[in-house]
Amino acid sequence: MTLKLLTDATIAGEPILHGLHDPWHTVGSGSPEPSFVNGWAAASGYLVQFRKDELGNVHLRGTAQSGTYGVHIFTLPTAYRPSAAVAVYSYLTNANPQSAIPTVSISATTGTVIPNQKIGIATALSLNVIYSTEP
Repeated sequence: MTLKLLTDATIAGEPILHGLHDPWHTVGSGSPEPSFVNGWAAASGYLVQFRKDELGNVHLRGTAQSGTYGVHIFTLPTAYRPSAAVAVYSYLTNANPQSAIPTVSISATTGTVIPNQKIGIATALSLNVIYSTEP
């Protein structure tokens, strides 16, 4: 079977094929992928990844841990930034049996992914979000 290139658009230098997804990009896996900053890392046994589908929606998934709340976890490349700022509820697991519901913001201008609060003794932050890059 041969796939036909139906557009000359690219994401991170790779052609976008209609009906197919961009491959998953793993944060912290080395250049050219984004790096974790401010003490953040992927939670043990998890990855933090993102990709863009053929409709311009970005899928962000994974679990991060050990960083500083209120400052960014990583910065998304320009092609993966939302068309307007995004703020979504996330899921935070604590060292005790309680859980809290923090928010995560994604900047349209800078592409920073920021957990906005820490409640209790957090061990990991879920980053499962879908948003549009189209206006």
